[in-house]
Amino acid sequence: MSQLKAITCKAAIFRDANQPLSIESVIIDVPLADHVRIKMISAGICASDGHIKWGHMKTSNLPMVLGHEGLALVESVGPEVKQLQAGDLVLTNIMSQCDQCKDCQDRSSNFCEKDGFQIRNASTNKKLEDGTGVWGFCRLGVFSEYVLLKQSQVVKIDPRLNKENCCIISCAVMTGFFSATNLAKVSPNSTACVIGLGAIGLNAVFGCKFNGAQNIIAIDINNSKKAIALEFGATEFVNPQELDRPVEQYLKEKYGGVHYAIECIGNQGVMESAFKALKPTGTLALVGVGGKTLNFPAIEMLTGRTVAGGFLGKKRSDEGFNQLGEMYLNGQYNIDRLVTHRFSLEQINDAFQLLKEGKCIRSIIVF
Repeated sequence: MSQLKAITCKAAIFRDANQPLSIESVIIDVPLADHVRIKMISAGICASDGHIKWGHMKTSNLPMVLGHEGLALVESVGPEVKQLQAGDLVLTNIMSQCDQCKDCQDRSSNFCEKDGFQIRNASTNKKLEDGTGVWGFCRLGVFSEYVLLKQSQVVKIDPRLNKENCCIISCAVMTGFFSATNLAKVSPNSTACVIGLGAIGLNAVFGCKFNGAQNIIAIDINNSKKAIALEFGATEFVNPQELDRPVEQYLKEKYGGVHYAIECIGNQGVMESAFKALKPTGTLALVGVGGKTLNFPAIEMLTGRTVAGGFLGKKRSDEGFNQLGEMYLNGQYNIDRLVTHRFSLEQINDAFQLLKEGKCIRSIIVF
């Protein structure tokens, strides 16, 4: 352990909204106690990072390294780390758990009262060469060649997984798939709609198919998403801008409403429209990060309607990551199909622009 030294590496630094990220040198300290230092292999460009970069969500924790969806190799470990060793392949984990508190003891929950999810807050796990602390988005900040984290912030996975594409398991795949199968609990022979066909939405479509939904309506204003939505299990594609009536009215008239509506955008109007599309006992699963207030008549809940929310589909990362990895290795889950663009760290601003324009499914940074 005494031979380990701090590492100077490159990272994409966020300093102000709507400004390009700058590639700068940061210092990553030696892992102590229960910490691990990881060497990034790949990282996904998620809209949650974009909401910070574009100023939709504010943070005072600056400078910051964005990025939370990552695949890495363990480079070194602290003396209290027992379950990981150098060379292990890991996924980064936004829902770390202490495994000791009451919430962690509840296996139906992925929330931890001690290490609960904080989307904009973090420890300063990096520093600039002048000693200034650098925050990590979601307490991670994976747009950096190396990252220092607690061992609970990474999950060991099968080393046979694709060493680039499978970074998206840690957010897009996990969130979408389990929002359908675990959060909404889509049932066989049901009718479900998924609104917003980015990487998360497409995985939600697949989750609906996996659980045996009969009708799966994929909804997006971008017609280029139709083919891949059908490929992942949608039975119908609907562009709301091409309808002559509100989408909730269309769904009511054609299907009598939906048993499940999975909203993957985070837009207040879209969330309320999804609620209106529910059958009297339907479930609305909120997935998109919006920060808006949802308005609906409380009396409509008395028939049995449910509004559900939960990060990563309310699934524990240690279970979910490995379940999805096994499905990928068994040929049940075409995760590779979702990665449409690859960029270097130096091209990260181009990757965010592509996301903003809606011209990708999932872009990844390859280190």
